[in-house]
Amino acid sequence: SDSLCAICFTAPSPNSPRLEFFPESSEIPISAPSFTQSTGIAAFNATAFPANGRSLDVLVACRLYGLSCGHRFCADCWSSYLALQVSEAKGTDIRCMGTSCNILVPEDFLLTMLKGSPMKDKYLSFIFKQMVTSHPFLRFCSGVDCSVIMHALEPPKARRVECSSCHQQFCFLCGDAYHAPASCDTMKRWTLKCQADSGTSSYMQAHTKDCPECHVCIEKNGGCNHMSCTKCNHQFCWVCLQPWSTHQSEYYSCSRYDDSAEDRARLQARNSLQRYVFHYDRWANHERSLQLEQGHRARVLERINEKVMNNEGTWIDWQYLLTAADRLRDCRYTLKYTYPFAYFSENLERKELFEYQQAMLELEVEELSWKIEHAEVTDRADLQNAMDVCEKHRQTLLQAFLSD
Repeated sequence: SDSLCAICFTAPSPNSPRLEFFPESSEIPISAPSFTQSTGIAAFNATAFPANGRSLDVLVACRLYGLSCGHRFCADCWSSYLALQVSEAKGTDIRCMGTSCNILVPEDFLLTMLKGSPMKDKYLSFIFKQMVTSHPFLRFCSGVDCSVIMHALEPPKARRVECSSCHQQFCFLCGDAYHAPASCDTMKRWTLKCQADSGTSSYMQAHTKDCPECHVCIEKNGGCNHMSCTKCNHQFCWVCLQPWSTHQSEYYSCSRYDDSAEDRARLQARNSLQRYVFHYDRWANHERSLQLEQGHRARVLERINEKVMNNEGTWIDWQYLLTAADRLRDCRYTLKYTYPFAYFSENLERKELFEYQQAMLELEVEELSWKIEHAEVTDRADLQNAMDVCEKHRQTLLQAFLSD
């Protein structure tokens, strides 16, 4: 092959076959005189070593390719090396294969060497993704196996976008789940905080709790926070464990972290941990409620289909139940992200106003959740009113604090 060569300078044993020695390079038989000139092949004639039986004189003749650094290698070596680098996801940081050489391999050179290799398509795919992710006005859809690219028509900011193909909703600026009223930076810090404290025993408090009266272990199986102990029938709030009767007032006090009730003599580290657990507990609780209510929405859809099949009204007559479930999802989703926002906004100028609006939204969310779960005995007009009030509180909170 004109693209592969072998170089061998070894000391053979006395019984090994010997290559024929040509004392003058001109005597070496090469059938194509224009080999080096027309094809760009670098031909290296043998150096005249002493014919003492310890060295071999070898002609090196192969097609060599190199970069501006002067390091040259054959095409097969380059192809193998570059394919390995691409398979290891080196991307555009592929350097010359010369020892300790830091010269970057140009894209056109790399594509030439990888011609016919499956690694060429992988490299082009990587370059394309890199171009999209580095462009401030472009963003890949975050949906699973979705290749749609979003294009911002104005300077991008943290706003909710929805993919026209898979209907995935996410924040255009950071690419994660939409997180208003929390900012992208706030959510990044919150995620790191949760990961750092994932080893604490308090981290999983949102999953099971003890009844405050009889102390039996209770697992939540619905989205509503109005709990009723099956053992002692005690009515309490899942979030703060206080009697449910205290939540009928205008102010829903369990949504505010009351540091004034804390013992000022406690260690600062303990206070910090308790404050984090407070916000994480409510964050995780609303996430779990969202998942449970998504399952409830599916059951509502099944119930609507049954009623339509039994001639108990048309689809339009019962569609308001699905609308209510979707409205509840949106309001609880926003409520969930108010807790990372509150955790990193301890010095917020309008802190009391925020806590009040957060409390009112939480009250209306739990009220709407209860009405949806008991839709069979809930008046349609009453449910519609609960939907409207809940959405109004959500919009009021977002309009007041989304820009903070």
